[in-house]
Amino acid sequence: MASLLPASESAPADTAEVAIETSMRSSPAAEGETLRMLRVGANVNPTGNRNGLFVEVEDNFGTRGWVSIEDLN
Repeated sequence: MASLLPASESAPADTAEVAIETSMRSSPAAEGETLRMLRVGANVNPTGNRNGLFVEVEDNFGTRGWVSIEDLN
């Protein structure tokens, strides 16, 4: 069954997988402070917040930060 919501209003995915080693940052910018490194294959939970090419995610430890959408599957 197709979603009745426009793409911009669709619910966030439950989980996303890290495609390449990347940094979880404190802000949605490449210059943001690195909170922690994420390894390939790690699962994160998108919160639904997006800013440009960055999405806010939460890891299994409860850490929230920003990751480039290009680094996720």
